[in-house]
Order: sequence, then structure tokens, then C-alpha cells
Amino acid sequence: MKWVRYFLICCLSLFVISCDKETAVQPREEVSLKRDKSYEYEKIQKPDPAFSKDMKQMYLIVNEEVPYYIFRMRTSGKDSYMECRWEEDKKWVMKKTAWSDFIAKNCGNGEIQIAADTKQNLYVMYSDNSKTKCQLYKIKKNREIRELHIPDITSRVKGQKIVSFSVINESRLVFFFSMEEDATDGQAIEYDSVEEKFLAKDGKIDDISAGFDTEGNYYVVAPRQQLILKKSLYESVPKKVIKCEGMTSESSTSGLVIDDDFGYLLTGNGIYGGKLDANEWEKKIDGKELYYCKDFPSPVLGIANMVKVPGRDLEFYLMTWILRAKNRKLLAGMARICYIITNGNRFDWVYGNGRII
Repeated sequence: MKWVRYFLICCLSLFVISCDKETAVQPREEVSLKRDKSYEYEKIQKPDPAFSKDMKQMYLIVNEEVPYYIFRMRTSGKDSYMECRWEEDKKWVMKKTAWSDFIAKNCGNGEIQIAADTKQNLYVMYSDNSKTKCQLYKIKKNREIRELHIPDITSRVKGQKIVSFSVINESRLVFFFSMEEDATDGQAIEYDSVEEKFLAKDGKIDDISAGFDTEGNYYVVAPRQQLILKKSLYESVPKKVIKCEGMTSESSTSGLVIDDDFGYLLTGNGIYGGKLDANEWEKKIDGKELYYCKDFPSPVLGIANMVKVPGRDLEFYLMTWILRAKNRKLLAGMARICYIITNGNRFDWVYGNGRII
């Protein structure tokens, strides 16, 4: 289960997926798409750069009606950043980002992480190979680029590495530190992106894949107890307990997304959801409606990531896995709302703009 958890963590706050170009030993079973009056669908083919030999990192950017990709391409030893969007004329449109040359020039060969806030501003963090120092840039929707000052907190984190960061709101980020690069929990320090300083109080997070509300609370899943815990970075006792009866044991925090005052959780029995201040969440979409690669015994294992369409109840994008040779996992496709169809080893999206009645 650790590999599943690791890949899903990379995909929720910040999605960085490395893929290979192996061919499948056997084509997997294809699932036919059932027509239902409550839905409308559109099949979307993969963007060409997704499996290119020049693709170094791939980022899924959410908080827009249709999530889009940013590809970090390396050609002849030089980096470039390409934006890839699905346009209304039914095709992928890729173009070099306005900030590509700036980031490529000012950042080295280390890891790049990218996240977005609800105002569609991007935050680009570069960390060197030691993972002890980082540079942070804010790229506004109007393409203005500003480097944010990161104070030296070496003594404060006591030799820990920078694992990742998350966006809480337009003025607050949170950085996670641990001695291990693949840690699932660690020290958490909030950062004020307006004042460009870290907050004085140190926090702790139980799961760095957790989603945050705009107040800085995060939400973790306790599948055995069938509960969702609302927690503060600064308190060990949950601030609130939400019942979620029916979730399966493989349900995880990385499968939970926050959309304004609502939350949604992908489980083996379907998608559950409700208000963040509710005492109990109910099933919104039954697991039988979630099509995914049947080589996986559960939607939680067959779906790599769930993205909520902002402001539209019960509209999602679900990214799926397929099994390849030697048990390698490869990103297969994405569907809006819940229906997924497959096409050999191609990378497909299915788009549905209907609503569940």
C-alpha cells in the first residue's frame, strides 16, 4: 500500500508524475460507456507530451473548471515549461509558459513543485539536491512573476529536508519538513506570502497529503473507525469528528478533496461528501458507477487522483491507473464526474457536464 499512498500524495497538493513508454503485455478489458440521461460525455485523448522522452515532470493544476497540465521538458540539457489545455474546439493546445525562461534560468536541476491557489495564481518552489534550501516564486494570473523571500530557518528545522508545500489561501502557504524525503508526516510551518515570512509557531501534520480549508484546518481519514478528523497543525486532539459510514479500509487521506465549505472522499464503495461542519457525510456516487481498470480490486486502487470541479456539486475528474508489465503502474486516463472508459494503453479523458439526478 505504500506505493499507492506515495503516488497519490504526489498527485493531490502537487502532482508530479514520471511515466515510461513500455508497451502492455496484454490489453486490458475495455469497459463500455453506458448512456444515461443524467450525463453527457466527451472522450478526450491524451496530450502528446505526457509520455515524451523529454518530459521530466508533469503537474496537474486544479482550481479551474477544467484542470490542465504543465510539463517540465528537458531537451538537450535545457528545461522549458509547457502549458497544455483542452480547448473548446476539442483539441489539446500546448504553448510555452510566459515564465518558462525565467524559471529555467533562475532554478537549477533540482526538484520543482508547482501549486495553485483559488485565484489561479501559481506558486513555483525549487529545492536543491540537498532539499535544505528553496526558492519560491509567485506567478500571478496576469503573468507577473515575483520571487518571495524565504527566511533561513535551518536551525528551526534542525537538519530536516523540505518535503513539499501546500496552499491554504491566497496569503498563506504551509511548508512540510522531515528527515525522510518520502515522509508522510512531519513538521509544518506556515508562511505568510504577503509579509514574506514564516509564522513563529511550529506545527505538526499527520499526513502531508491532507487537504486544507481556507482557515488552515486539515482533514485526515481514519478508515477503521470510519471517521474523518478535522485537525489543527497546532493541536493533537481533533477539532471535529465527522462520521463516514461505509468507507473501506483502503480509503486514504489522499483521496479527500476540499471545495469551499464542502469535502469529498473517494472510497471503495463510492464517493462520499458533505459540508465540513456536518456531523456525518453521505454517499454521493455509488462505487458501481465508477469505471476503472478491472485489474484493480477497488476504485481507491484503480483511481490515482480525484479532482473536484470548483463550485459544482458532484462534478469531478478522476485519474486512473492501468497495470503494465512487471507490475509497473501507468497513468491511463481521466473522467469528469465518474464515468471512465479505456482505450488500450492510451491516456484518455472522458468529459461529462451533466449532473446526477
